[in-house]
Amino acid sequence: MTSAREKKEIEFKKYYKYVVIQSGDTLYDYSQIYGKECIESQDYIKEVCMINNISANDIVAGDEIVIPYYKLNIQ
Repeated sequence: MTSAREKKEIEFKKYYKYVVIQSGDTLYDYSQIYGKECIESQDYIKEVCMINNISANDIVAGDEIVIPYYKLNIQ
């Protein structure tokens, strides 16, 4: 029998940070770096676009955007 204390729940907590777009970066790249384990790439890109009021093709090197990222939170 497993007690409630022994059972651990794995979840990811979402945070946000600013990044400066580098030459050659794409939102797909960011989805693979920061969201791969938690969210589909297409959904990640849609969220970044919504947060920053841009389209996926609008990013230019030097732009600063807000992106979500996830950290493992074990309870």
